Amino acid sequence: AVKKKEEAPVLDKEPTIVKKKFLDNKRAQEVGISVAKLPKIDIISKALLTMDDKVLTETNIDALLLIAITKEEYDTYKSMGSDGIWEKNEAFLIELNEVPNYKEKLQIWSLILKYEYMIPRLEESFEYMIPACEEIKENKHFQQVLATILGLGNIMNGGTIKGQADGFSLDLLPKLSGLKDSLGHSILTFICSKVNKEDPSFEGFKNKFPQLEKAAGFSMNESKRLSEEVIYDGAIINVVRTGDI
Repeated sequence: AVKKKEEAPVLDKEPTIVKKKFLDNKRAQEVGISVAKLPKIDIISKALLTMDDKVLTETNIDALLLIAITKEEYDTYKSMGSDGIWEKNEAFLIELNEVPNYKEKLQIWSLILKYEYMIPRLEESFEYMIPACEEIKENKHFQQVLATILGLGNIMNGGTIKGQADGFSLDLLPKLSGLKDSLGHSILTFICSKVNKEDPSFEGFKNKFPQLEKAAGFSMNESKRLSEEVIYDGAIINVVRTGDI
């Protein structure tokens, strides 16, 4: 007789655990990339409480600020309740958010680390930019150029309301070299030639701004950005001094 093959016992399948999430796919990917490069969350939490710069680097701090949970994400998280298991990235943000005032701590910490760069850079830019501005303001030839531009503009716009202007926007100046006649000569060349004929001492005009040449290595936009950061972070420091953090 043929012996029947015994059938293997059917085991009950373990239920699939669906993890909860409140981040969209793109945001979850961004957070995941940063989390992979950061220390474990329990180490981060302890370092934040003591501001231990041996554990968290400036790069770590910038990354934590970048991925910090938003108000919309936090509201979604609260509406979903605390029961259940969260996805890895969501769990990281939730635990990070439990550190008291962690965003403010990170901002202050970031300021402290960048302060040594920001202040000397600002001081250096002001050291060159202020004399350069004074140099431009007091140069009579530059005033002659501006007056000629205004007069020429009023002639070209004669018969219109623009032909009676008392001034013009300084953002016009960079455009003058691009306005050319049929021979390829720019209107800026014409203006300088006209001023030079009226005042021979105008010769070598561009070489009469030594302070401006030194200031050219600095960006006004960068100085403005650094100034705004110092002011903003200064407001946070005032909060710290009051003991609110």
